[in-house]
Amino acid sequence: MYLSGVDRAKPQKLYYQILEILKEHIEKGKWRVGTQIPTEEQLSGQYNVSRATVRLAVEELVSTGYLKKFQGKGTFVRRRKPDSSIAMLVNLDKSDIYYNPSCITRIIENKTLQPDKDVINCLNLSDEDHCFFFSRLTIVDGAPLFLQKFYISYNLMPGSINNKEIADISSYEFLENKCGLKIQRVKEIMDVSRISEKDAGLLELASNPDVLRVRHICYTQGDTPVSFSESFYRTDLYARTLELERLRI
Repeated sequence: MYLSGVDRAKPQKLYYQILEILKEHIEKGKWRVGTQIPTEEQLSGQYNVSRATVRLAVEELVSTGYLKKFQGKGTFVRRRKPDSSIAMLVNLDKSDIYYNPSCITRIIENKTLQPDKDVINCLNLSDEDHCFFFSRLTIVDGAPLFLQKFYISYNLMPGSINNKEIADISSYEFLENKCGLKIQRVKEIMDVSRISEKDAGLLELASNPDVLRVRHICYTQGDTPVSFSESFYRTDLYARTLELERLRI
């Protein structure tokens, strides 16, 4: 059974409800790979919402790889990257990188801000909520290795945090030791991404390069999301190895 339409009594924004409807059509096979989806005007009439609302939902599905736009032709369902989900028990303390004696962490930003829609959706925030945000650059052997951007709801912060308090600890140590949160699980998403010229400059890369993007969403007990981070790694300097062991059941 498919979602039938929007419910204006729900707290979710209309565009997000449209997004979920369209995504369900794709994931459940109603719209198969290569199918051209209805136009903005058709979807607007079908769900009784504005074209701007439909456009916002479609653009997000394009950015997350569900749809692809072709100039002069329309919008089509695309073949998504395979999602290889692996459940593992991991040590959430510092990465081995931080134990390298040549490792230096430089704080780029440390501030309160209103997050974008991706962070709002990941952390189940409202449009009025603010986040504590920091970005930091990790340098190993004199070369910038990765840039991390970290968000947590401002309501979960114990107070103001200075640069020294976030320079030399992992995100998980920050959440548990500084914010008093017990992390139960972490969702990790890895893909290849483009970064801005500003971020490329920090990583000492040519403009508009491909980097490895690693996103983390941390959850406490009750499956409550409390933080979102994304790290951008130089692919010429970084490699990740996963060693998996079959569970004996």
